[in-house]
Amino acid sequence: MGLAVPLVAKFGAPGAALAWTVRVALDAALLFGACAWRGLVSVRSLAPGSLPRSVAALLVLGLLLVLASAEGGLPRLLLALAAVGFFHAAAWACVLDSGEREFVTAAAVRVLVRMKGTAKHD
Repeated sequence: MGLAVPLVAKFGAPGAALAWTVRVALDAALLFGACAWRGLVSVRSLAPGSLPRSVAALLVLGLLLVLASAEGGLPRLLLALAAVGFFHAAAWACVLDSGEREFVTAAAVRVLVRMKGTAKHD
């Protein structure tokens, strides 16, 4: 609540979304910490080696979204596109394993081939 009021006052709806994201991230960290403390799960088994990268990616994405909401016009659009591109790159690198990447790549190639084939017929 203490974070939501100033963020909503300054940024409106994006500020509320950012405050909610911070709250949910803190809740998740506390829940994972409690599970690790009770010995129910190892923190390393949750994200072997990728936890710092994931946190850094989320922080950069949040910063880009705040900057995009603070500017207007073309800079706002460019920052929003950069944020979306960064999110996709981070998800590709940190979330998907090699089998999933191959599947997504093959599906994208099939879609592009179909689009190219239908464009020739028009």
